[in-house]
Amino acid sequence: MKKLLLMLTFVLFSFNANARDVGTLYKDCKVFQSNGFNLKPDQLIPSISCFMYFRALADTGTKNCILLQTLPKNHKKSIHPDVLDVLNIMTANADIIDKQGIEAVITSFINFSEENTHQWKEIPSTFTDKFLSNNFPCKIE
Repeated sequence: MKKLLLMLTFVLFSFNANARDVGTLYKDCKVFQSNGFNLKPDQLIPSISCFMYFRALADTGTKNCILLQTLPKNHKKSIHPDVLDVLNIMTANADIIDKQGIEAVITSFINFSEENTHQWKEIPSTFTDKFLSNNFPCKIE
């Protein structure tokens, strides 16, 4: 099983992540959600593709949140609050994985996709503020 997952990971990483559009990722994630967020052997590739994509987005957003939270106070004063807010909204999110799970992120993306079918040809990461940062905000003091 480990070898199979390792091989699938290499295959998935060989694709350009930005080449995926909202519609394709929605279809992969819908399969994963329909299976109760379990990896079914006959639909392993779309499920892992969905899981890995959103795990990477959520982890990156969490890292950015930590970086923004730990800015020294003197640097926070030199950055205009509006700029800090935009950075927060566009690049950061709360730590979702430990609290709510990746399922919450995927469900948020599926809901966004269903409400915005006119954007299915776009790159999903363009809309992280809509389905990730807004729903799981990073709190900066």
